[in-house]
Amino acid sequence: MGISEWNALNTPIPARSDCGYMAEAAKIQAEAPADEPVEEPAAEQAVTSAPIGGTAILMERFLIDGGAPLPHLDSPNARAYAAFDREEEGYKLFALICQPGMPVRIDTMRKLKSTHNKGVLPLVEWGPMDWPALGHRAMAVVYEMPLGGRLSDAIASKKTRLNEYDIVRRILEPVVSGITSLLTLGVPHRAIRPDNMFFMDEECEDLVLGECVTTPPGYDQPTIFETIPCSMATPAGRGIGGGTDDMYALGVSLVFLLLGFNPAEKYKDLLLLALKVERGTYATVCGNSRLPLSMIEVLRGLLVDDVNARWGSEEVETWIAGNKRTPIQRHGLPKASSPYMFQGQPHNSPITLAFSFAGHQVEALRTLKSDETLDAWLRKGLNNEPMADQIKAIVEQAGGSSVDDDVVIARACMALDPDGPIRFRNISIMPDAMGTELAHEMLIQKNVTPIIDLISKELYDTWFNNNSSKDPTIINAKRQFLRCRSYLKSEDMGYGIHRCLYETNPGIPCQSSLIKDGFIAEIKELLPALDRAANHVDADERPLDRHITAFIVANITDNIQPHLRAIASDEEARRVIGTLSLLAYLQWKFKAPALLGLASWLGGLLGPAINTYHSRSTRRHLEKEIPQLVRKGSLPELFDLVDNAERRQIDSGGFVEAQAEFLKAEAEVYEIEGEEGERDGRILKSGQKTTALLSILLSMTIVTMLFLLKIWP
Repeated sequence: MGISEWNALNTPIPARSDCGYMAEAAKIQAEAPADEPVEEPAAEQAVTSAPIGGTAILMERFLIDGGAPLPHLDSPNARAYAAFDREEEGYKLFALICQPGMPVRIDTMRKLKSTHNKGVLPLVEWGPMDWPALGHRAMAVVYEMPLGGRLSDAIASKKTRLNEYDIVRRILEPVVSGITSLLTLGVPHRAIRPDNMFFMDEECEDLVLGECVTTPPGYDQPTIFETIPCSMATPAGRGIGGGTDDMYALGVSLVFLLLGFNPAEKYKDLLLLALKVERGTYATVCGNSRLPLSMIEVLRGLLVDDVNARWGSEEVETWIAGNKRTPIQRHGLPKASSPYMFQGQPHNSPITLAFSFAGHQVEALRTLKSDETLDAWLRKGLNNEPMADQIKAIVEQAGGSSVDDDVVIARACMALDPDGPIRFRNISIMPDAMGTELAHEMLIQKNVTPIIDLISKELYDTWFNNNSSKDPTIINAKRQFLRCRSYLKSEDMGYGIHRCLYETNPGIPCQSSLIKDGFIAEIKELLPALDRAANHVDADERPLDRHITAFIVANITDNIQPHLRAIASDEEARRVIGTLSLLAYLQWKFKAPALLGLASWLGGLLGPAINTYHSRSTRRHLEKEIPQLVRKGSLPELFDLVDNAERRQIDSGGFVEAQAEFLKAEAEVYEIEGEEGERDGRILKSGQKTTALLSILLSMTIVTMLFLLKIWP
């Protein structure tokens, strides 16, 4: 059988390639599959290229050999290398080095580490480490070595064979066990496909699911393994999902294994979607292929598109036990009595039309505003008056206000496909994928404007108004959107899109340029990282930027609002003191050792804080004491020196007394001298009095002399 197609499963299907799909579908459906030459695994092509060489130590225990790559164990976005346990010789391990910048599932790593999960590749250790091949730190995940290798490789090399009689025992049972064990931890796998299944033993009997942590949920999955709604989302926007998503992927995988090839390999995105919507996944994937009759029932149960009717682990286990199930009745998705033409393609479903609208937004806007046949098609062809009314209201609202065109298209797509993703500009996300999409846009694409606008314009409201699901995942997703909307309303440090990033992606490393290469994912690692960074930064640079502040707020449960208010102040002195107080609090809380570099860095920034003291002697005292505390590396002591409450009170009291004494002295002077105008008047009057007195005295003297001369001639 042509097993080679499995090696190409990770090759992306061209996005939104509209074609005359119904004619092409008939042609492809009639073609018989043929074996093809074995190709290089697409996984190797997808992983970021990196030089080989050097070794690294993880957690002071596991040695990872960069000179010993294991390409047969690579994941689409992580390279595999030999790993060794320095404490337990003979323990066969390998490590996956994650692609730099890729959002990984750290919360899932925490749950899987060192716990035995039947049917799942055992995760031994994980964490960031210095990786010589990259020149900085990278995330490493250590697993037990699957001695039998990859399932698809084992079949291709004829190391093992599968038939309809043992596929249940060797494939279905262990995979269902793996899905069940993961769900008990609250972790859907979201990466189930034939080339991500491994044999733990050399005899190829013990099958397990491969890794699921090196990329966001569903990111590495080819479109065919994703349910109809998730398949229309961008890879990072497919969402956490749940057990039903894993069971669906299992159903597709079983078809691949039973047939030995990918029956839908030649289908493009729109064609594959149209066939799934109009015929159902089972009919699309299985087609006219000859499948064992014994497997028909379980495949129908796993591939039913109605999530509420899809089989879970309990139904599969009942079927394995030999108990008959009620035949699966396909409940078709809405289909029009006649097609609607858009971009030269016929659409019998509003789902495929929404998908095409998102891919051709200029034409979609023109259609919404000017094509009256769309309204007629919705009302008569689909017999869906509420949908037609909603589309009409969206267009009318846009015509009478300043609603942006991309918002109109987004709302129209959600009206046409209420269960589909939220489509806005170039992103398309399931509601529970906002965090992973944001991380991907910020870390990989370097463009967060679309998702900022999606949240700010409250487009999520339309999706949730169209869906009244009580699913906890959906309820939590709505809460996340509402919290992020409130964060975006503030421009202060600790808020904005940076706060959204860390709140919605627990465990994501801090992305500040000051410490990014350090892969700081734990709050207790922050201060040592800043201490190291102090040796390489400009002396005038601040140790708290938007990323670091948001990282702190999102990773600590204590109330640090007073610190944040100080940091957000317009006064330079308050900002400096707020920065020092927050970092000092972290050193005290986590009992961090001496931080000589960080203390020196902060000490050089304290000038404005020192100048807030009125007393010259106090300022001189602080300037003298700061270097001594810097050498101790104690931020709490440094903060206590600079912003000591008692010292502040004494300084303020002394200043008040000095002011009072000054005012008293000034009053005395004023009393003596008066105001300038009064002083001049007083001087004039005094001069006049003196002149008058002198005139009188002179007159009296002259009169006296004349009198005497008259008496004594």
